[in-house]
Amino acid sequence: MKTPDNESKKVMSAEEVSQFLNVPRSTIYDLTRSGKITGAKVGKHWRYLRDDVEGYLRGIQSPSSSRERRKSPRINCRLSGKLASTLVERSKSPQEGWVANLSEGGVLFLNQMSDGFLKVGDPVSLCFDLEDQGRIEAKGRIVHRNFDSHPAYGIKFRDLPDEARAQIRKYVG
Repeated sequence: MKTPDNESKKVMSAEEVSQFLNVPRSTIYDLTRSGKITGAKVGKHWRYLRDDVEGYLRGIQSPSSSRERRKSPRINCRLSGKLASTLVERSKSPQEGWVANLSEGGVLFLNQMSDGFLKVGDPVSLCFDLEDQGRIEAKGRIVHRNFDSHPAYGIKFRDLPDEARAQIRKYVG
């Protein structure tokens, strides 16, 4: 797939990338959204460098696609915890479950028996054990709900204490 220098810097539209990879344009947009192919939005149109597209095929991240999409690194885990609403009208006994994904910015909290009483935007308190590092108690907000396989809540931390942030940073690595 060696291309002359002037060809490697070629700018391609989403349609051209779609034809080049022989996949639907929707797949190109999905790959862009997930950060696998780097693109730039120019007005309402996406544009891609041929080098980035070819790098994706080779499994190489280009310098332009090497940026982390998230502010904080995350780690998959299974840490037992409890989740409760801080709203009086939705207060119940805390739901037991586990943190399945952890970063300094927030967590993905899973449980077996949720009745879906928490809604996106609800303030919550979360408590979980960080193995050898001790207990983390945090406040946050529900930013995502999913009830496909396991009831799951995406929670963004709010005002996480510096000590807890340091513990999470050490755990995540």
